[in-house]
Amino acid sequence: MSLQSLGHRIGNRACGKPHQNLLGHALVLSSASVLTILAIRWMGFDFSMMGRAYLAGDDFIQCDWAIYQGIYNLTHWPIKLGYSTIFWHDPASFGYTIAPYGISIFVLPIYFLTGQNLQLTGNIYFLLTFVLTAWTAYLLIRYLLSPSTTIATVAALMIAFAQFRFLHFGHITTLSTQFFLLSLYALHRLIDTPSSFWVVFLGISSWLCFITSGYLGVIFAITAAVIVALVFLHVDPERRWRILVRLIGAGACAFMLCGPFLAFRLHNETMSSGWSFDLSVMYSATIQSWFSGGSHIYKGAVQFAGEGSVFIGFVPLTLAALAWPTARAFDHAEPRSLTRRQVVELYSIVTLAGFVLSLGPVLQVGSIQAIPLPYILLMQMPVFSWIRCPARFMLMAVLGTGVLSAYTLLIWAERQSRLTRAGGLLVISVLLLIELTPPRGDDTRNLLMSLRAKTPAANAPLRGFVVDKKAELYRWLAAQPKGTPVVHYPIFGASNNTIYLAYESIHNQPMLNGWGSWLPGWFSGTNWKAFPDHATMRLVEDRQIQYLLVHRDLLGQGEQAEFNRNLQVYALTHRPLEMVRSFEAVDVYRLPSTTRYEVGTLIKFGNGGDSERFRTSGWSKTEDQQTWTEGNSAVLNFSGLPPSQPLKLRITLLPFTKEPELPAQPIEVYANGKKVADWQVANKQEYTALIPAEAVGNTGTLTLEFRIPKVASPQSLGVSTDSRQLGVAAFDLVIKIVS
Repeated sequence: MSLQSLGHRIGNRACGKPHQNLLGHALVLSSASVLTILAIRWMGFDFSMMGRAYLAGDDFIQCDWAIYQGIYNLTHWPIKLGYSTIFWHDPASFGYTIAPYGISIFVLPIYFLTGQNLQLTGNIYFLLTFVLTAWTAYLLIRYLLSPSTTIATVAALMIAFAQFRFLHFGHITTLSTQFFLLSLYALHRLIDTPSSFWVVFLGISSWLCFITSGYLGVIFAITAAVIVALVFLHVDPERRWRILVRLIGAGACAFMLCGPFLAFRLHNETMSSGWSFDLSVMYSATIQSWFSGGSHIYKGAVQFAGEGSVFIGFVPLTLAALAWPTARAFDHAEPRSLTRRQVVELYSIVTLAGFVLSLGPVLQVGSIQAIPLPYILLMQMPVFSWIRCPARFMLMAVLGTGVLSAYTLLIWAERQSRLTRAGGLLVISVLLLIELTPPRGDDTRNLLMSLRAKTPAANAPLRGFVVDKKAELYRWLAAQPKGTPVVHYPIFGASNNTIYLAYESIHNQPMLNGWGSWLPGWFSGTNWKAFPDHATMRLVEDRQIQYLLVHRDLLGQGEQAEFNRNLQVYALTHRPLEMVRSFEAVDVYRLPSTTRYEVGTLIKFGNGGDSERFRTSGWSKTEDQQTWTEGNSAVLNFSGLPPSQPLKLRITLLPFTKEPELPAQPIEVYANGKKVADWQVANKQEYTALIPAEAVGNTGTLTLEFRIPKVASPQSLGVSTDSRQLGVAAFDLVIKIVS
């Protein structure tokens, strides 16, 4: 199928001429583009910084970094989609984040066309979410109701520039409602059209929806369930089965596509445990917050309720409410599963469901939790338990009121003259413009007074965070060997870690720090204020961090004094940290690496050797010439090895034996969990093993495990009174690169 044919099938509405379709698409796209530019400038963003600044705010920067990490994985590690540079040494650490692969896939061409400029790519996509949301809403409304181009455009813009969307302007995934709306459009087309095209199209669009945002995916699933249930009530059994078969096909397509992009999340125990009931209640709307607005004229008029501020607006609510009194049956020009009246019924249910689900698991009346609500049942399920903010289900009501408003305007317009229609739509458009104008940060909520200001207020919501791509610190860090893990101090805190993420795409080195939708228990549960002390330094060393970067510009005077005291105490009780360099406000220290190994270096296991720093478990005390293994497993850990490079291990061993009971010690050798050798150790000699490149992996870390099933104590064999379970004695070891 050609691209021209594909575009025609997606954009074709229920009735009308092709040139009218083209004009309609042009109208909604151009209108949305102009309004987007005006709105973002109104909110304070300087477009001259498009290519060098993140839109300010923790969420913006974290989302842009997540988009970058998704792009990096798609182009470098497509078989390791859970990889990320945060929370170093955690498996599938990308699972702690939103991991917006749908966006990463979508912006991939933009990223390369802009010369891999992450800031420009992210800002372009931010603007596109408004334009594409308006366009996909237009497609849906035109297909469902066949209104005029003007009415469909007004209703689509009402959805695209809803207060709900501007409330979440920092959440790029929540703003990506174009995938949600496109999936609903594809669902309606699949229900009405027995075509494999719409089966595949629904599978692909819902795939993009789910791998962009868990919220959008769940909201689509609920909305789709309501649509399918109502359609099944109105169609005959034979057609119902045909629709069901097509839905199963689309679901199978989406499931297969989603699998690789969601599987890595199964390794995330923090996410799997779900959010607590109390936190879900905290991020739910209340009946009072249904009327707490986030637009310029409403913000502050009533108490702002954060993400619970979900007021849709008087104009959309009024138009939607008028849909019911005017609803009447209407048969479309071509066979459809739903009449206009049934569309009103359907999207009234969707609107009501959005309002109810936004209240979360319990109805809150003031400070009292009054009665449980239906959402309390849903949050028992795995996917729903991962949702922190039930208030975001208000998106269903935003969509529903948009469709119902289009119907009201359609019925009203059919009874009016051309002049009256034009005047009425103009008045409604002006009222919507006033009511949905986003916040600017002014103290006054009067739009005319705000317009007098030449520039937005100092607390305007969209200020740019400029990234100094030539900063000496990050150029130095980028010049270090690939895979050099670092830890930034201060270690904990969303704002601090957001700054570190802002520069992550410049140097792309792994770090102990990180931030996301979830946090590892070890990260959030560690007393980082005591750093560096024995406990925190042990954790840092265990994760093989090589450099500590102290950002003194992010520390208050008291915090700096506390850190300096901790640093002095650690130097006295353990060892001083070596300062490598100082970059203006950032000091860089080299951390003692207990496991870093220079390839080709001979390690001796006797007194005066340095084997202790590599020995993890299963080793006895160090003796004059050797160290005995103790127990059925002995483990060595190495870091700093060349990544993805085949290696050769050579080690000198002496077995603990006694004829005839124990003539030799069988040993299985594992490298990072992969078996690489079987030895029968009967005499003191050198033993070798080849370690393949895939066993080393890309991190340059190597865990060697010697499994020794026939250990025995000298006491049990009557050799001596030594009760240790001995296997072999190690004398020396070397690891070399295989040429």
